Amino acid sequence: MTSVRPSIQPSQPPLFFWQNMPAHHQTGALDALASGWSAPVTGVWCEDISASRRNQGWAAAPRVSLRDHFLPSSGWEQQVDDLIDGNRMAIHIFSGLGAYEPVTRAARRLARTPDAKMGLIVESPIMLGWAGVARRWKARYHYRPFLGKMRAVFAMGELGLDFYRDLGFAEEQLFPYLYQEAIPLPASRSPDRGDLRLVYAGQLNERKGADILLAACRALPRQGWTLDVFGDGPLRPKLEAEAARDGLAGRIVFRGTVPSSALVAELPRFDLAVVPSRFDGWGMFVNEALQCGLAVVASDRVGAAGLVAGSMAGAIVPSEDIAALAAAVTRRIAQPDLLRDEQAKAREYAPRLSPSRAGEYLAAALRHAFLADGIRPTPGWIA
Repeated sequence: MTSVRPSIQPSQPPLFFWQNMPAHHQTGALDALASGWSAPVTGVWCEDISASRRNQGWAAAPRVSLRDHFLPSSGWEQQVDDLIDGNRMAIHIFSGLGAYEPVTRAARRLARTPDAKMGLIVESPIMLGWAGVARRWKARYHYRPFLGKMRAVFAMGELGLDFYRDLGFAEEQLFPYLYQEAIPLPASRSPDRGDLRLVYAGQLNERKGADILLAACRALPRQGWTLDVFGDGPLRPKLEAEAARDGLAGRIVFRGTVPSSALVAELPRFDLAVVPSRFDGWGMFVNEALQCGLAVVASDRVGAAGLVAGSMAGAIVPSEDIAALAAAVTRRIAQPDLLRDEQAKAREYAPRLSPSRAGEYLAAALRHAFLADGIRPTPGWIA
């Protein structure tokens, strides 16, 4: 009788995620990962969620299995050194090299260890104008010493993959990734009332492109739609004045900034989300809209535009192309059956965007990249 030897699974080392703050669009996946990882998983945060982010509607997501380690505002250098020196055999994943001093110090210190287990979770920096050129060169400076040391680079969307590929990271180092948020799929949508209910959510600044959306609204039919604008910023007075001047004040309502939870609660009563950014490293509003069963029209300079393509629940238009944006919205005003089909596809796709799914993928990718365990996983939001 031949005995079968059980396969030996690689042991799982502790995990450390070095980030600026416990952002609600990342901690869900990290907590899900921690719930199934056999060693401790720790988030090392430079600070708690800042006042400016809370004013934008951010809120802390609950953590059950993920451990928190908040660095002090003074004396953090010694804590960083102690965490690295005491955990050199752990897996360390960094976010914000060159942007956050504690993260940068930790990565540089760990890089002195032969065969250090290092990785990144990153998005493309804002690439607009001369500032974008400067950011690219800054990134080259900060990331060049780590090109051969990072075993896994989890990059947000195609924009992120393209940016870090251009910096010199190899294909085998690059893993698609996404920001995510726990949003239960609404039981039902609000009934149709005739008008197409458009919604925008984000800062009212040039980068987010709210002015592009308002310009596109001028080309829409004079009847058959409304627009609610959530958010605030330097462009708000100008946009409100333009809406009034163009006779659109009755169709466009500026709602101001609301917490993310309040926005998500309202989204099911809308039909179509518009994300017209000139550049957005990700764009969480795409996730929120799809997870609430809305169709989405997004610009091709939004990192999360890949979710629109993957779900087939909307359209992607060239950034700053006012005519293309207006045409995409007009088509959905004129073809309610198309809109309903896209909304159904959004609802079908929504479960793929959950933190638990992202956490499962992250765990499989970490095992593959660092422990040579299993085949390279395919992200559920792409497959």
